Amino acid sequence: MKKRITTLVLASVLATTLVGCGGSSKEISYNIPDVNVISVDTLKAAGTTNITFWHSFTTTAVEDALATALASFEKEYPYIKVEAVSKGGYDNLKSAVTLEIPTGNTPNVVIGYPDHFSEYIAGEVLVPLDKYIASKEVGIDVSDYYSSYMAEVTSLVDGYTFGLPFNKSTEVLSYNKTFFDAHNLKVPTTWDEVKDVAQKSYDIIKAVMATESKIDTVSGIDFSSCDFSKFYPLSYDAAANQFITYVQQWGGTYTELESFDKGHIKFDSTETRTMLSWVSEMYTDHLFAPPAVWEQSYANNAGAFQYVMSVGSSAGAQYYATAANGAYEVGVAAVPYKDADHKYVIQQGTNIAMLANGTDEQKLASWLLIKYLTSSEVNAEFAIAAGYYPVSKSATASTVYQNFLNSTPDTPAKASTLAAAKVNAEVYMTEYKSYFSPAFVGSSEVRTVVGNIIPAITVSGQSIEDALKDAVSQLPNYQ
Repeated sequence: MKKRITTLVLASVLATTLVGCGGSSKEISYNIPDVNVISVDTLKAAGTTNITFWHSFTTTAVEDALATALASFEKEYPYIKVEAVSKGGYDNLKSAVTLEIPTGNTPNVVIGYPDHFSEYIAGEVLVPLDKYIASKEVGIDVSDYYSSYMAEVTSLVDGYTFGLPFNKSTEVLSYNKTFFDAHNLKVPTTWDEVKDVAQKSYDIIKAVMATESKIDTVSGIDFSSCDFSKFYPLSYDAAANQFITYVQQWGGTYTELESFDKGHIKFDSTETRTMLSWVSEMYTDHLFAPPAVWEQSYANNAGAFQYVMSVGSSAGAQYYATAANGAYEVGVAAVPYKDADHKYVIQQGTNIAMLANGTDEQKLASWLLIKYLTSSEVNAEFAIAAGYYPVSKSATASTVYQNFLNSTPDTPAKASTLAAAKVNAEVYMTEYKSYFSPAFVGSSEVRTVVGNIIPAITVSGQSIEDALKDAVSQLPNYQ
């Protein structure tokens, strides 16, 4: 049996017709796959049950951590065999799944972002987990998961839980701690403080680069490999995250959800223009630049001396330490905020879900895998090994994770990973508001488009008005 949900959408007279311009409304219904929750004894009696698990992980550390968890799962459930397949990145994974929806050859288990799940709901293949969660035999207490993470998987369609949180991260500020300490620079907590520290850093490095040795005698750092013409004290790895976070912190609205298959852009606003003016001024003053100025995707790939601080993924904080290569110590701090009323930090990472392909036995096996990978000890160990955050309160409180938080790292990269974990546990979970953007079919397209705005008004020299106009013109379906 399949349940149906109905959503009201606009049926435009023409493809370019907008709301309020002559369109008419119609109802579209979608089937939500139902499940028959069988017993574990029935699953065992079936012999070996094979399931497929598609993911997007490509780095050795994460794949090794996953392999360890899967081997442990198969040891506990010897009658279940899991074939894990990497599809090489989140976008590739989503494309692979959507291509197989018409064929019925989708995997049994998949990870993904909420906007990916919206498309799977529209494809009528995403299975709600509520019956398994409520099961007396194999159920779980979802109140243990962090509420902000659970909000992602329960926000798609009211009354349904589409997946569980799995690998979570956010953003942190990595900075040249040796330089900061030597020059008594305060680690900034607000963007106004960032501007002040950036200006002081720029002036210091300018003076250093004017010397013959190009060595900062105060910190002892050799800046001779720095290309000062492309030195910007601040960078921000993900242009889309920067835009969305800044809109949120400047008091604006990024997008608005109508239903899981319909959303609207709201970022063309006064708040956004004020924010982009600040960004533009920072670039003009040579205080900020996106990695695109170095023709890179990440600031650390540009060289460790082209910046003194950068915002990037908490899971990638270790790469700033790797880039420094011992030339200086890297510190990790919370992402700055606009003011005390807008201490927002973006919620990143994927959730793990079940697709409709398979027998009742495969569905129960899939649920047991989802339950196992998100259980406290397993998830804590995976988070430590892969550089992610635990998804539940019990995972954070577990002995293994607490031992990690109180450990002494033996490499700079591990020190950065640990520092990022402490920022989450000690600052974000108590002082910040974790947020995620409303997910709907096509919201990933909106994200891609807005990711071009800040590079456009900085590196490409486009005006704020033209950049916003171009972005809006590319998103006629979301107005």
